[in-house]
This record gives sequence, structure tokens and C-alpha cells, in this order.
Amino acid sequence: MTVLKDKDYIKIPVKTADEQTAKVSINSGTVEQLCTLPGIGEGTAEKIIAYRNEKGLFQSLEELKQVTGIGEAKFEKIKDQISL
Repeated sequence: MTVLKDKDYIKIPVKTADEQTAKVSINSGTVEQLCTLPGIGEGTAEKIIAYRNEKGLFQSLEELKQVTGIGEAKFEKIKDQISL
């Protein structure tokens, strides 16, 4: 802990719009949350949930490509917007 003295100041950085965007968890996201990802509709969101219910939680983001309908191109579009 640091004690501030007279005329000391603290600079608090401001988050940019990119940093404020919350990521969607592929391990706990709902159909509605997954549908907010570009190129992911209700059908694909349901496939993601069915995959994790059958196989267990995703161990890596790349494992998402094992879901039918998620190819390399779609994965590249969403990889920065998802988390485990």
C-alpha cells in the first residue's frame, strides 16, 4: 500500500471501446449470448451447446472448430470475441 502525500497524483487509464467489449464464453454462453457473435445463428449456437454437453467443456478455443458449422474462416471472425 502506498500513502499519497500532498500534490501526489494517480493516473487511472481509460478503457477503450475494444477493451470494454465483453467476451462470450463458449463453455457457459447461452444460445442468446452465442448468437451475438458474427456468423453464429441459433442453429450453430445450439450445436455449440450440444457439443459441450456431449464432450464436456472446451479445453481450448481452437476446439470450437470441431463443432459442425464452425470452420477456419468463421473461427477467425470470432476468435477475439470468445473465451473459455
